[in-house]
Amino acid sequence: EYFNVYRNKLTGTLPQSMRLRMMIYFDVGRNFLTGTLPVDLGEKFVELRHLHLDHNKFRGTLPESYNTVGNNRLESFSINHNQLTGVVPGKRELYNKLVQYNLQSNNFDEMDSDVCRIEIPFGENVELRCVSLLRRF
Repeated sequence: EYFNVYRNKLTGTLPQSMRLRMMIYFDVGRNFLTGTLPVDLGEKFVELRHLHLDHNKFRGTLPESYNTVGNNRLESFSINHNQLTGVVPGKRELYNKLVQYNLQSNNFDEMDSDVCRIEIPFGENVELRCVSLLRRF
């Protein structure tokens, strides 16, 4: 349920087809991981609430399947400080659980207009970081 290898100098890639259905917290931040992000993570991590992939060297695009991680019940997502490109997908069915969404310091070309459409219940603390997000703007 809980996987935290934050700041461990890990290298290599994240394996495709991880079947960690009951994972709630997954943090591989501040390592030296490379490669592309597993496309099917959104389908496999159905109980996930916290996903932290920040401060690595991931490249390629942010898969649209990441919008359904945890069956749309993700609470925190950090992908900042990587080398991701392309469009930040924004088509999500629910945003009402997401209170932290960090995207800054990547090389994205554009952001889908729905990325910032967040519907949070009154009184929740919300953090959306996109500073230095787009390379051509």
